[in-house]
Amino acid sequence: MATYKKVVVESENAKISQEAASATVLRTARDFSISGDGVASAVSFNGSGAVALALSLADNVVANDEIASASITANLFRDKNDDTLGNGTNGQFLKSEGDGTLGWGTAPTPENSTITITAGVGLEGTDNFTLDQSSNKNITLSIDENIASTGLTYNNSTGELSVDASQAITTISGNLSINGNLTVDGTTFSTATETLEIADNKMLLNSDLTGSTAVDTGIVANRADATGDKFKHLFWDESLGAWATGSDDSSSNFPSASNALMVNVNKAGAPGSSDTEAPVGGMVYDTSGNDMYIRTA
Repeated sequence: MATYKKVVVESENAKISQEAASATVLRTARDFSISGDGVASAVSFNGSGAVALALSLADNVVANDEIASASITANLFRDKNDDTLGNGTNGQFLKSEGDGTLGWGTAPTPENSTITITAGVGLEGTDNFTLDQSSNKNITLSIDENIASTGLTYNNSTGELSVDASQAITTISGNLSINGNLTVDGTTFSTATETLEIADNKMLLNSDLTGSTAVDTGIVANRADATGDKFKHLFWDESLGAWATGSDDSSSNFPSASNALMVNVNKAGAPGSSDTEAPVGGMVYDTSGNDMYIRTA
């Protein structure tokens, strides 16, 4: 025995349309009441019509017309001695005395201390400023000329720091964190890293390749002292027009003989002579006829 529940959908004006009905009176009437610094009589609500609530402020409560007319002055407040608080002096602020009463407070005058900035090792420049500066002040620190002359140059207009590694930095101990991009213009990048983690979801090989000439492209695994197949290759074989695997004792060139990987392709309808999505040996699945085809040539 099946159980069903009706699905309710919205109309074009974002309304849910059901059978027309109207609300009747509530099963049990309830009263509205207001507590706090207000006075109001309880009014019963039974769903049969609108309800009007009348509210007035209780005695000794600040009314909104007094706030609007700015008629609330310090003389209306009492201090801890139950005397009129008074106006205080210019610049004072109203504060709690911590015992339920109010009083006037005076902000302490900040000390006009002097802060001095002195350049550390490798930098030049020193200056100071006070806490009550009447205007902005710029403090400039520059690279020590003795260090800059040994391989560091700094461009003040662009903020770029150039390093001549043959004279300045040859070894970095510890971790190196680079927040910007790293560009290496050399032809070889070597690393002894045992764990290489890359956040990007793709790697681009042959990024400098232009024109219409395509080359085999892929990755090579070193199998150490294995004979005849020391290097295993996984690459795009241009001669096969497919991804392929192969072995060789050289890592510099891809093997001349390789085996194409099977490629599966989904398409609606049986493949024809013009369909080359799958390489030889690849499979094509006809999603409309539920038939499988293998490419033989």
